[in-house]
Amino acid sequence: MSMTKTQKTVDQRTLPLLLQGHSYKEIADNIGVSVEQVQTSARSMYRQFNVSTRTKFMSMWIPNYGFQEARELPRERNTRN
Repeated sequence: MSMTKTQKTVDQRTLPLLLQGHSYKEIADNIGVSVEQVQTSARSMYRQFNVSTRTKFMSMWIPNYGFQEARELPRERNTRN
């Protein structure tokens, strides 16, 4: 599935705020999109790491990428065998 440029931009802007612990509403207000767009972005990121919650996502992201690398998700991993 191809990601639109707009969704990629939302993902890039959502990621650091998500990792800083902001609520979906705070993120949406900050970057000027709907709460639903932020939720969609978060779920997409969670799926890339095969997790379903922010806590699990953060527990995988931070040890591997830290906060400084929170600008962009790594290339999507192919989880199909």
